[in-house]
Order: sequence, then structure tokens, then C-alpha cells
Amino acid sequence: MSNKCNFNCSYCFNKNKANSTTVIPEKSIIAAVEKIQPDMIDFTGAGEPLLYFSILANVITVLGNKYRYTLTTNGSLLTKSIVDTLKQNKVAVNFSYDNEHRRQFDAKEIIQEYIKEFPRSICNSVIDGSNYDFVSEIESTGKIGFHSFKLWLQRGEMKGWNSKKILDGLQKLFSFFLKKADDGDFSLFEGFLRGDGFSVPNILSVVSGERIGVCTPVGKKYSLDCDGKIYTCGPSVGCKEYELGNVKNVNDSNDKNLNFISTDMIEKCINCEQFDYCGGICKIQSSVPYLDELCKLKYDMINLAKTFCAEMPLAVRNKVQEWVDFVYKGGKPYVYRSSKLNG
Repeated sequence: MSNKCNFNCSYCFNKNKANSTTVIPEKSIIAAVEKIQPDMIDFTGAGEPLLYFSILANVITVLGNKYRYTLTTNGSLLTKSIVDTLKQNKVAVNFSYDNEHRRQFDAKEIIQEYIKEFPRSICNSVIDGSNYDFVSEIESTGKIGFHSFKLWLQRGEMKGWNSKKILDGLQKLFSFFLKKADDGDFSLFEGFLRGDGFSVPNILSVVSGERIGVCTPVGKKYSLDCDGKIYTCGPSVGCKEYELGNVKNVNDSNDKNLNFISTDMIEKCINCEQFDYCGGICKIQSSVPYLDELCKLKYDMINLAKTFCAEMPLAVRNKVQEWVDFVYKGGKPYVYRSSKLNG
């Protein structure tokens, strides 16, 4: 709805637009939705969606229960009234909560107060170069009340990343999960799988023998920028090549104008020996200036995942396979393509 945010996280791709005053009128959002007829509406974007909660609530009121709704918030603006409205309309709520958020305003108490109202919420924690202790990150958010944890590699430049520290942190996290499994405790590992963050698709691919994590434009999935422009997907926002139309004239657009533009994998990925476990990078994301460094990190992460999977006791492997069957074989509507490795 807007790029405006009450936080200004250093790693955010939107950090230079956080004070933007541009807002998409609710009538334009409604017109776009009625034209496109998507499967789900995600109010998450570059800004904090609860800053314009009245628009969000009005859009939901007009569109009704024929759509599924979701949003991701930093949690700082939650109130009982807002929570009641979100629950009443069955909005799936996820939270961003990591070192950067805690430095600006620690919303722990607010989140703790309301997290029980959204038991399926995912806690999104960004790895921004200041915290590589993934074990403590997951444990601390678990104590707040989260049951699903998503670790992200920061978007934007890899400035501040330390690949060795990322790999060391991941190794310690895997060892932690194995130790917990020895004690019969799978709760945090299952939360890690549910979060579907970095390294999870690698683990799922190794255990299941399926190629998992190749993002493809399946179904009616579009991204709407705050200036009203419609794009193929989130990462394509701002790329002229992948601009499909504008909400201002969406009713004048024909269906052909809203067809997906190919975002297939780049040739470098298809020819890589780790492609079956990585899933590759699409043409949009391949434009990043640190592609070679990112590929090297992902390559090493996959090898680490292979070692972790080789050390898994049968009970842990069964948990992974159960999750693959649930998510990728009809259980949960994720937008992923799954195919047999080397097939």
C-alpha cells in the first residue's frame, strides 16, 4: 500500500524510501484485485502495513471472504482492536523480529501479548552481518511464543556478510538440532522447517530426492508497487522489463497485458552441479552485483546440508519427509515446482 515504515532497517531494500508518503488508494487496490482475481492477497510490501490499517480493513470489508489474506508486520503498532479485526477476517499474520528491529524498538512485549492469537505465525529474522548466533535467535523467539522461524539472508548488497561466520553459525544450528533430537525434542527443528527459510529447501531436496525451491510464476500471483504499477513478482518490482500494467488503468487492460513474463533460471544455474539442490536463481535475481559470491555461499551451504542429512537419525529424516509430503504434495499452497532430481 505504501513504502512508508516506522522503522528504517539498515539491511532493507526500502531503507531510502521509508519516509515515502505515496499511498495506493483503496479503490485502486480493489479494482486491481477484481480484475486479476488472485488466489491470495498479501498486504506485505516495502513498508509497514499497519501504518495504513484503515485502508487494509476497508479493502477486506469490500472484497469479503472470497480471498485469503496475509501480512507481515514488525508488531510495534498492534492493538487489541487491530488484532480483533485481523482475526475476524482470518488474516494470516507473520512478524519481522531480529537484531535490527530490537535496536530500534523491541516489540517483544507487544508480540508476546498477541502472538497466541496467531499460533501459525512465522517469525522472520534477517541475517544482517551483526548476528550469526542462529541457535540463540531461534531459542529466544521460541520463548516469546513463536512456533515457526524463518532465517533470511539480507536482501540488498552483501556488504557486511561474512560467509565463514554464516556457515559456522549454520553448522552450530545443525549440531543443536541433532542434540535436541537425541533428547527426543523435535519442536525447534520442526519450527525451522515450517519457516522455510534459508537452507531449508536444500535439506528437503537432499532427503526427499525432489528438486524443491525453484520459484515459478504459478497461478495468479502479482506484485503491486505503491505507485500503482503491477509486476510479475516481488523481486521484479521496479524492473521495467517485468512491468505488466498499472492499477490506474487496470480495467482498460486486457488479459494478455497481465500474463506472466518468463523468469526462467539463468543458464549458469541450469549447468551447475548443485542445481538440483539449490533451485537456481531466476533472471530477475541474477542481476545482483554479488552473484558469484552468493553462488559460492549457497554451494557451501548445500554441502553443509548434505553432511547434516547424512548424520540425521531416522526420526529426524521422517520429520523432513513428512514436511515435504505436506507442503509440496497437496498440503500447503506454496508456489514451488517439485520434480525428481536428475529427471
